[in-house]
Amino acid sequence: MIYPDEFRDEVLDCFLSKKRTSATQLAKEFGIARSTMLKWRKEAGLVNGGSYKKPESSSTNEFSIKDKHYMLKETFHMTEHELGEYCRTKGILASDLKRWEEEITEPVKDLTLPERMSFIRENKKLSKELERKDKALAEAAALLLLSKKAEAIWGVKEEEK
Repeated sequence: MIYPDEFRDEVLDCFLSKKRTSATQLAKEFGIARSTMLKWRKEAGLVNGGSYKKPESSSTNEFSIKDKHYMLKETFHMTEHELGEYCRTKGILASDLKRWEEEITEPVKDLTLPERMSFIRENKKLSKELERKDKALAEAAALLLLSKKAEAIWGVKEEEK
């Protein structure tokens, strides 16, 4: 079963704060397998006296918007294992990446009707310009191809040499 990162963080927080509570008791309390919780602890680097870093302490203050965007692009196609390794090297959590993605993709505001109309007009204008340039590029490519074919058939003119 796949658990949300927020749930994993909560379990790890409780695991650290309740040092006298055994892993078995905490696993029963949260309704997860003991082995799963121990695996999470190991992945977070808590084995052998490692310290757990909460998500609030990592993301917002340390990285710029460009850094966050770059990290999201880097991790887009990573497997879960690769993502875990990457996050450990950067000192962030996978939940940080998900939160950043949500922050970046959330709508900024609703546009007013005049703003929307302005964007629609600009979009139409740019679409027409793009279509015109595509046609010109296709024509230039066709002319180049024809000139190469003509050159292959009749050879190069004396004056072009």
